[in-house]
Amino acid sequence: MLQFDCMNIDHHLVTRSPGGFTRITDPTVNLVLWPRALPAEVCDLLESVSGRLRRLRAFDGPVSRDGTGRLPWLDALPPGPARDWLEADVRRQIRRLCRLGGTSRPRVFLGPVLDDQCRKFHVDHVRLRLVTTYLGPGTEWVPETAVDRLALVDSPTCPHEANARIVRDLGAVRRAAAGDVVLLKGARHGSVDGRPAVHRSPPIEGLGTPRVVLIATASDTPHRKYAP
Repeated sequence: MLQFDCMNIDHHLVTRSPGGFTRITDPTVNLVLWPRALPAEVCDLLESVSGRLRRLRAFDGPVSRDGTGRLPWLDALPPGPARDWLEADVRRQIRRLCRLGGTSRPRVFLGPVLDDQCRKFHVDHVRLRLVTTYLGPGTEWVPETAVDRLALVDSPTCPHEANARIVRDLGAVRRAAAGDVVLLKGARHGSVDGRPAVHRSPPIEGLGTPRVVLIATASDTPHRKYAP
């Protein structure tokens, strides 16, 4: 049986199984979070290569719906059960995004994120985006009750000023943990009801630790740089 948290005010939902992702079609839901723990050996693998992640170029491009084909970034990791699990999980998440987003050729980013990709809280102009962080802090998002959507329309250039206007209470900001899978509804989703998920990539500059992130996107828009 699926178990859901109450979400009729905040517009987000926490599910105990991936079956809960189907609730993203509900107009009252703009984000679904599946909390999960990564296998210890996967964490150990990524920690062991964290020092050379800056030299490993991320994969960033379209892939097939069935998830076949090479994802070159994975080839740079030491072979073994941990890399096998990571590759299988990446392909599962890509297939999941395809089913939920009705796309046959999703855009995928997989690999290290070394700086603050997007400091401002924002919405994505896509249908759906699935994000899971394998190393480092996860995606941050804002419950609906803490968002000033008018401030999103014409926000200041300075991220600090923009966030102060967009988020009424910075203490309300939520953050996914490593391993969690986050499904975000974008502005182009048919059931968005004017409230796509407000989120940003977590600030990591100065931490000295990179992130490893998978982002799969269902979109009709041209390719553009990700903000994981």
